[in-house]
Amino acid sequence: MKTRIFVFFLFSFLLLCTDKLSAQSYFITSSVSAITAADTVVFDLSGATCSGNEIEFPVYINSDDAIYAIDFAMKFDLTKINYDSLTILKPYLNCSISYNNSDSTLRFSSFSGIPIENNIPLFNIRFSKMASSVDSIGFSDVSSYLNGDSCSNVTHEYIARPALIPAGPLNIYPGDSISLSVNAITGYSYEWSTGDTTTTILIADDGIYEVTATNSSGCSISSFIIINNGIPLPVELSYFKADIKNENVVLEWATFSEDNNDYFTIERSADGKNWISFNETTGAGNSNEFNRYLCIDKNPLHGENYYRLKQTDFNGETNYLASDVIFYTSKTDDAIEIYPNPFTDILQIAAHHDLVVQLFDGRGMPLTEEVKILQESNYSFSTQHLENGIYFLKIKDKNQVITVKVCRF
Repeated sequence: MKTRIFVFFLFSFLLLCTDKLSAQSYFITSSVSAITAADTVVFDLSGATCSGNEIEFPVYINSDDAIYAIDFAMKFDLTKINYDSLTILKPYLNCSISYNNSDSTLRFSSFSGIPIENNIPLFNIRFSKMASSVDSIGFSDVSSYLNGDSCSNVTHEYIARPALIPAGPLNIYPGDSISLSVNAITGYSYEWSTGDTTTTILIADDGIYEVTATNSSGCSISSFIIINNGIPLPVELSYFKADIKNENVVLEWATFSEDNNDYFTIERSADGKNWISFNETTGAGNSNEFNRYLCIDKNPLHGENYYRLKQTDFNGETNYLASDVIFYTSKTDDAIEIYPNPFTDILQIAAHHDLVVQLFDGRGMPLTEEVKILQESNYSFSTQHLENGIYFLKIKDKNQVITVKVCRF
């Protein structure tokens, strides 16, 4: 009897690899429950461990059905990570995994002669990272199947960026000092770009300061803050903001006055640490009028995009004026627009498909109940009561769970 059961599921697995007969139709006619969006393959980055430039995380399933086969395919940025190895944690699983260079896709298939366990790590996937920080992780185009039926997949944010107090950018004046703190979480260690390993440091100079948080599993992630020289800047800035419009990121800023201002530079980063300059805009020189500027990023990065605004005098001196961060996915990937960021009294979410959102504070404590936003509609969080600082939006849809950092200034 056991032999017949094994052959039955081996035949089911082989059907997954053919184009002539779908596994979905086979399982349905064999009286196995159809898979719905509530059934998920979970890539548990919350349980990841890191060692040097290696990151390994478990995968498990969430389903109320009897599951005998798991399949998924994913793409990822080869400049950030490379597939390393697979470790099977359940010996009854028959697994195969391969990376196809022609279409840059990692494919995984597995089957079992008995129901696969639920909510328990089944296997670990290891990747090599191009940098030590978890900022260098990025998956895209993940599709998953249970019993041959398409289901949703969930990628967990596994380590929150450290929240800096006070939030920046800040100004420092000659002879003064500023106390910078990190909202410490038990089990994490912290290291500043100054070399300090305390949760609070005292600084006396302008510059860009970074703090790196490392959890007990060795995974690290960083936040930075811009400290400007408090001596009156040659440019009095009104605002600097980034918005998503028509598949582009539109950067807009305005000045109240300019003195000896040659040009502005927009810099962009995927992780808040490594920056590139991609736009220069001529300044007004000397002006006491209100001047508005616009720059369009036609090729934003998939995921978080950090932007900062730099100003250069005619004599070559430079100053960083402001920064912003925005989360971007193209409309072909069901875009989510979050704006403005930083926000003040209202934080808005525009959904191009059904979403469930919830707002959390910097410690990961929920501030609101889950809110459902329907396709092609907007929702506004009233945030007048919130203090300035860093917050997180947890966004769930049928395909994924993502966490996006937002700031209130």
